[in-house]
Amino acid sequence: MPVRWYAPEADVRDGVLEDSETTTVCPYKGVATYEHVVVGGRRYEDAAWCYREPLLEALPAAGYRSFDGEDVEVQVGT
Repeated sequence: MPVRWYAPEADVRDGVLEDSETTTVCPYKGVATYEHVVVGGRRYEDAAWCYREPLLEALPAAGYRSFDGEDVEVQVGT
């Protein structure tokens, strides 16, 4: 499994994410809710996800987003 980094929701630029109907279930983290990433006029389907109500073991993931590193380059600024 690839290493996944999570960014705080507050640090994701407004207007970049669009809701998706896609969900998946992880037995460790819970139900993941997906979002499309829209940058430079291009839409990347289901390229971001979060655990809105993570299971107990994954509570630290609440309030964070992760991104598909194959199609989306995430830049972290200060």
